[in-house]
Amino acid sequence: MQLGPPSPTQLCVLILRVHLRLTHVNKQESKESLQIQLYYDDVETTNPLGSKTKIHKMGAVYFTLRNLPPECNSSLAHIHLCVLFNSIDRETYGLGKILEPLLEDIRVLENCGIEVEVNGQTQKLRGTLSILTADNLAIHPLCGYVESFSANKFLQFCLIDKQETQSVFDEDNVVKCNGENYEQHVWFCDPSSTGVKGNSTVCNISM
Repeated sequence: MQLGPPSPTQLCVLILRVHLRLTHVNKQESKESLQIQLYYDDVETTNPLGSKTKIHKMGAVYFTLRNLPPECNSSLAHIHLCVLFNSIDRETYGLGKILEPLLEDIRVLENCGIEVEVNGQTQKLRGTLSILTADNLAIHPLCGYVESFSANKFLQFCLIDKQETQSVFDEDNVVKCNGENYEQHVWFCDPSSTGVKGNSTVCNISM
């Protein structure tokens, strides 16, 4: 059986619900470079319709290597859990503190690399974070945006406010978010007018 090219809908499914590609090129472009994709989401471990379920909510971060062959990346066996925490701890200590051990490991991988043995030969592998994925609710704390969708500025792709979302439907009519205005909003420190609470949790990864 021959398969035709994927439809736009299928392509959207492949990049999950949200696909945020960090604006940097991996400094190691050889075949020994590891392209790490992280996915973050919260999960309920009890009946989500019950009362007081918040205390049982867990945050989970998974990783996969994007430069593995397609037959590997299509297998659940190649999606690995790397961080698991109680979601209440995120409110207490902050997501940056929880993810710091993981981010430090990525920095070591970027700067020093790791040695592995392949077919009897030792090779040094380097790599970095290439893709960050999450749903809308999870991507906001990762990127320093306000976490309430009822906020005045609640979109991470453009700078329109809540009232304008009822009348503006063309992306050509809005100011898009970029690295420059994001840094300005971090410095300005006014979430009500910018939608940005602080710097991204992963901002200290090489870009």
